[in-house]
Amino acid sequence: GVVVSLMHSLCYLLHQSTSDWAILSNQTGDRRHYYLLNFLALLGKYSHPDRSLTFYADKMFLTPKSFSTVIKVVSGTSAAEWINEYVMMEAKALLQHTETNISETAYQLNFPNASFFGRYFKKHTGMSPGDFKKRFAFQ
Repeated sequence: GVVVSLMHSLCYLLHQSTSDWAILSNQTGDRRHYYLLNFLALLGKYSHPDRSLTFYADKMFLTPKSFSTVIKVVSGTSAAEWINEYVMMEAKALLQHTETNISETAYQLNFPNASFFGRYFKKHTGMSPGDFKKRFAFQ
């Protein structure tokens, strides 16, 4: 969808800047940049985004602490913030562009129930998913 396309564009831009950086640094490269690119690709890969740092760290054969540190150092943003941002982009896109109800949206985003999703969504947007859908959904 729209969010996946945005993530692919972001990954492409980061890949380009990482490639340019490697050339400028005598092609020694920096594995940390590749971890960031892999992390962003993983965020876009799964149809049910996982919000656990451990999930992504395991995919890259890192400890959660090392994974979190690498992502923060390279991007200036914590892995948890990247995850939250991605989940919120997905949630907003589903609420705006689909006819699914809040429970179905919660399920699609790997939340245990609509109530938990509602609290998470409100924490990050200041409004409930229902209010967001009423206000911003494309009819």
